[in-house]
Amino acid sequence: MKKKILKKKVKKTAKIINFISKSKKINRIQTEDMEQTRMDALAKEMVDNYYGATKKSFLDSALCLYYLLYRVIQKMMVHTSFPVYQNYHKFACEQNLENYKKWLNKSNERDGGAIHNKVVEAKAGNENDTIH
Repeated sequence: MKKKILKKKVKKTAKIINFISKSKKINRIQTEDMEQTRMDALAKEMVDNYYGATKKSFLDSALCLYYLLYRVIQKMMVHTSFPVYQNYHKFACEQNLENYKKWLNKSNERDGGAIHNKVVEAKAGNENDTIH
């Protein structure tokens, strides 16, 4: 009778490092910041690619960007609560207006107030010069 020689099967396992709970709060904040940066970069890339597609379209680029904005807002309303959506939407609008004001001020300083001067000149015209 031959005896079967049984070989022990050795399980190969990888050492898994849980980097979030390794040093709890410090790494969690860092990884959250890293994830926010990654997602922001992804959003910027998506918008840039979509804008590139709008340049190739025969439709107006503003209309194409409206479609993108509409779908993003629609998806956000469906997948979050309305108060959360409302808060983020309000904050994003305020940020965009603030950034636009900063950009406008920088362009005025750089161009010597060219945009503002054109608006003032347009208002200064005589109202009776209108062609009927």
